[in-house]
Parts: sequence; C-alpha cells; structure tokens
Amino acid sequence: MKLFGMLYSELLETYDSAAGSTAFINSLQIFIMALVSPLAGLLSTTYSFRFVTFTGSIIVGVGITLSGLTTNPDILYVTYGIIAGIGFGFVYSPSVTIVNYYFHKKKALANGIVGAASGVSTIVLPILYRTVFDVYGLHGGLIVLGGFCLNLCVGSVIFKQPELFLKVHNTSAHSSKNFKTSGGIFSNTTNCFFDSIRIFKSILKSRTFIFYAFAFSFAILGYVGNFVIIPPHLRSRSVENSDIVKILTTSGVGELTGRILVGLIIDKKYVKPEILFTGSMIVSGIFCIVFPFFNAVWMNYFYCIYFGLVPGSVVTLMPIMIISATNLKVLTPAFALSLLLNDTFCLLGFPLCGWLEDMTGTWDASFYFLGGAQVMAAVFAYTGFSYYSKYQTKESHNTGDLLLSTDDNKMSIPMIE
Repeated sequence: MKLFGMLYSELLETYDSAAGSTAFINSLQIFIMALVSPLAGLLSTTYSFRFVTFTGSIIVGVGITLSGLTTNPDILYVTYGIIAGIGFGFVYSPSVTIVNYYFHKKKALANGIVGAASGVSTIVLPILYRTVFDVYGLHGGLIVLGGFCLNLCVGSVIFKQPELFLKVHNTSAHSSKNFKTSGGIFSNTTNCFFDSIRIFKSILKSRTFIFYAFAFSFAILGYVGNFVIIPPHLRSRSVENSDIVKILTTSGVGELTGRILVGLIIDKKYVKPEILFTGSMIVSGIFCIVFPFFNAVWMNYFYCIYFGLVPGSVVTLMPIMIISATNLKVLTPAFALSLLLNDTFCLLGFPLCGWLEDMTGTWDASFYFLGGAQVMAAVFAYTGFSYYSKYQTKESHNTGDLLLSTDDNKMSIPMIE
C-alpha cells in the first residue's frame, strides 16, 4: 500500500489522468481488502491460517499480473483494485495477527520484529519498482511484480495453526456426530456463521475498541497517505526519480529500527502503548502540516526517516491495543473489523488528496489534510484510553462470555516467553 506512490506517479505520467480518479484505484484495493478481512479472519481461526494466506497470495499475483496485460486504465479498477484487493484481504489480517497467539511477555517486541520486515521492504522495494519500470515500462513492470508477489505463497506455508484454534476445531468436530454427512456439514457451517455474528457483536460492545478503531483509521490514513503523495509531490518540485527512490528508502531504515525499539519500550513497560501512540500522532500531525513549507533537500530525507521511525513504528501497536480493549482469542476478527473501518477511511481519503491537488495545483493542502487526520487519531486514542481506565470493569462485563479473561487465555495458549 505504501509503495503505491511509485506506481501512482507512473500511472499519472503514462495515462495523463486526473490525480483524484487515479488515486481511487489504490483506495478501491484497500477497501476491498478490508471487506474481505473479516471473512479471512473467520476462515483462518476456523480452518487454517496457512490455507487462507496461500490462497490470497495466488489471487494477488493473478490480479497484479492481469494489470500489466491491459492498456486500458479503467480495467485497473477491476484487476488491481478488486482482484488484488481480495487477495491482499486474505493475506494481510491473518499474517499480522498470527504472531500474537504465540507470545505473551514479549508480545510487543514480537510484533515489532514482524513489523520491521515492512521496513526492509520499504528499503528494497522502491529500488525494485524503479528498476522494473525503467527496464520494462509500466506494463512489463506490473507483470514482473505480479510474479514477485507469488513469493507470498512461500511465506504462507510456514504458518502453523495456533493450538487454541486446533483445540476448538477438534472439540467442535467431536461434538457433531453427523459431521461427515451432508446435513452435518451444513449444520456445522451454519453454527460457525452464527457464532461469528455473536463474536462480532460482542467485540462491538467494547466502546474502547470503537474509539481505538477510529484512532487507527485516522492514523493509517495519515501514515500511508503520506507515502502515496510524497512521490508525486517531489516530482512536482523537479526531484529526479533516482533521488525519490533514495528518499523513500530512508523511511524503511526508520521503520526497521523504530518498530523493534517500540516493541522493547512497551515490553519493558517504560510507557503505556496508548500514551506512546497518542503522543506520536500529535507530533507527526504537526510535522506533516508544516512539511510543505520546507524546500530544502535534507528535509525530504529527514521527513521520511521520521515517518518511518515514529508513526511507522507505533502503528505496530494496533494488535496490542486491540487485545487490551477486547481479548486475545478474538484478536483476528477484531483486527479485521478495525481494518474494515481503517480502509473505509482510506477509500475516501486518498482520492480526496488527489482532488485537493487537482483543485489547488499543489500537494500542500493534501499534507494539511493528512496532518489533521493524525491529530484526530491522537484525540480518539486518548479518549478510548481514558474511557477504558474509568470503566474497565463495567466494560469487561458488558462484552459478554465470548471475550474470555486474560488469565484464561494465558492458560489455553502456548506462549513463548
């Protein structure tokens, strides 16, 4: 998602299309990914994380490859937006949440290390994107990237189903005497569906979760949105493509170090994750608003390093904060619900950035908008934390029996200390 800015610039140059309508291609992909994520979460916990992510990896590869075979930009809404979006929906949510079922004391550090891989990709992939587009052009480059995405299949096969869900699945199988009959299969599927509805309703009873979901939505919009508009913004200021690649890779260095550092800080309990998230969003929002006033080359590097180091790192706290608002057992469906709201914001926000550029002729107003979004993320995060601190006992009671106690989770899930 973050590297769509590289493709975005190529699309604007190749098709000479409006910035707003072109940005909607990525927004559509993100929104479709969000729509699929709750289903992906349900299938992962009910059947297999491995199968769901493997299937999604193939769909991603097919969608992006088909994008390279068309010369009609409108077809990209289907191939890159819908097909690849479905694939990413099956890959993203299970991949982000599975690590949390195997760690307890060092959960934040584990999330930080996994998130640091995104930093590596931010260092490497801009160079890859620039190289394939320079050598093969837009269409050939997309075909190469489609094949590259099939490597996700390799990563998915190492996923091991958490023991918690293996136990639940085995219990359900033993309790269904007619499971092997066609009627038994239908009954089991129906029960899973209604159980999922109850789980989603139970999650949404947590007001803290609602506040956090809105906080994450504004944060993701502000963070990822920056990487969508930075390449065309720099190009509008006559920065060379090779220099744009160098500038973007610096954010990867920030992510790589920052996400591990944030994990260590949270695990050592130097600061609560909610407070770190809130403070980071306030500073990042202000920095985003004032960034267009600077023209110095060094500021472009510093800005990208900062965004990788700070907001790029604290977004890895999302699973930790969701667990505190709900429960570990329902992390995957809760994360999927949050992602649905996150990406709805992106569906509307990214094209708005493009439309602001169409109306004003510069990307300055888009930075103001994204900076304001990050400040709003801080407001919702702090409000949710304050509400949780005041009504923690009452909220835990209202969420119902589907949200098990923390102690129960520690007993039922094998943890790596």
